[in-house]
Amino acid sequence: ILSHVPRGLRALREASRKGDEIARLQARVRQLEAAMKSESSVLKRVVEESSRRWESSQSELSRAEQSAEFLRSERSEMQDLGKDMQGVTDGIAREDWSAVAQRATRIADHPQPPLAEKLRILAFMGKDAGHFRDYDRQAHDAAQQLAQAAQRQDGSAAIAAFANVQGACLGCHRQFRQPFREHFHGQR
Repeated sequence: ILSHVPRGLRALREASRKGDEIARLQARVRQLEAAMKSESSVLKRVVEESSRRWESSQSELSRAEQSAEFLRSERSEMQDLGKDMQGVTDGIAREDWSAVAQRATRIADHPQPPLAEKLRILAFMGKDAGHFRDYDRQAHDAAQQLAQAAQRQDGSAAIAAFANVQGACLGCHRQFRQPFREHFHGQR
């Protein structure tokens, strides 16, 4: 029996060492799992932050594209208004009252910018926004009077109304064109 005791003690010591080794391995596994969770949460935060930045950059890109589109549109609208103004001049000179009425109506009902752009413009103009709206209203009202005079074929009233349209345009351009170009177009 005693001869079996040393073998049993050795087996017990061996089992104890293996148990210690298993315990060390289990502790190491727990450490690695904790590290992975920590790295996973860091990685998750990095992915979330990257996603937020991506969405923000897409939003900024979208706003920039919208602004660029507005600027192209605004220039195009002003060019169209200029062509309509020239068309009115030509129509009055030729006494082509239907052409004058048609052009005057287009001037009166010129396209408005989208709400977001209109708000940007008004915010830029600040305390002068009321003056800007007044010029727009004056041009609109005068263009409607021009259309009515043209429909009546009243040359004198058409010329007077057209002078009022031009006065509203000129006043607006004198006050706002340069600051607008500098702010929105980066031009001097």
